[in-house]
Amino acid sequence: MKFGVTLLADDLGTLAERARLAEQIGYDYIGVADSQSLFRELYVSLTVVAQVTNRARIGTAVTNPLTRHPAVTSSAIASIDELSNGRAFLGIGSGDSAVLNLDLRPARLAQVKEYVQAVRTHLTGKSYSYQGRDTHVRWANSSVPILMAAEGPRTLKLAGEIADAVLVHTGLTPEILESSIAMIREGEDEAGKPQGSVEIWAFAKCNVADDRDEAMQEIKMALAASGHHAFRYTLEGKYVPEEIHES
Repeated sequence: MKFGVTLLADDLGTLAERARLAEQIGYDYIGVADSQSLFRELYVSLTVVAQVTNRARIGTAVTNPLTRHPAVTSSAIASIDELSNGRAFLGIGSGDSAVLNLDLRPARLAQVKEYVQAVRTHLTGKSYSYQGRDTHVRWANSSVPILMAAEGPRTLKLAGEIADAVLVHTGLTPEILESSIAMIREGEDEAGKPQGSVEIWAFAKCNVADDRDEAMQEIKMALAASGHHAFRYTLEGKYVPEEIHES
């Protein structure tokens, strides 16, 4: 088992300290959140993290298909991969605050799929026809793994089909994880991948404080935001008990 942490770049100096500490105490993965209206610029932040670490994998946790063209994302993450000596990963989802703060709608699954295909192609230096226009990143020659955040059944299945790893946001109980992983494996089968080839990253939001009440108070806003993100369209397949569907 490996452990990762997502850091919020609300100050670049603090980010550097936290990234350095995370690696020192044994975290294997260090992600940086992407939300231009709330935090420092994503790839500038990852540059800082790359410079203060030397072992942990580092990457986006997570970006989206809407606020950057896939060629821009490919060039950025390939640069981080070069700077970090091959330690980069690209986490992607449909988009949350980064998208909503620009008055955009989160990406549809078809958009996510095309974006991932475009990035994979660009990372090899080849041209890709994205939205009817050929684009490329000529210098790129990278195999950055792609991590996809997923919650609902259709997203979990797509992640198994197109991603190298899945950031599972459905919950941590054994029953829920087993069900979620089964959907990911369906996607693997559909894509002709070997069973179990897609890595499972179970995601949990938690808080550390001097006492339980303080920890609970601090994390309320983050939990409310997670609930809004998970249930903004439907409760189907989200493991919400029926007795609180109307809450």
